[in-house]
Amino acid sequence: MGIHFGVFENDILLCVASVFITDAEARLRKFATLHEHQGRGIGTRMIDHIIESLKQEGVTYFWCDARESAQEFYARFGMQKQGERFFKSGEPYFKMSVELKR
Repeated sequence: MGIHFGVFENDILLCVASVFITDAEARLRKFATLHEHQGRGIGTRMIDHIIESLKQEGVTYFWCDARESAQEFYARFGMQKQGERFFKSGEPYFKMSVELKR
């Protein structure tokens, strides 16, 4: 099942995320904030909201493929690196995940 989230301001989509749930596991597949709106906390509030929504749905494991440059952002939510660095289109990534507790 896929769930899509968005943050709008004056009818402009500023931040979007897609989460795919299988049983008690959820994967963040797409997540982006317009460049000119980054640094305002929009993405942080979005991930906080997603995590709370997942907990209410009974999801216990949340993960994503995170750009190496975004590790600190995801670590704020308790996400930790899993495995080795890998590359997508020449960009370094790590799988990052967190166990969710109700």
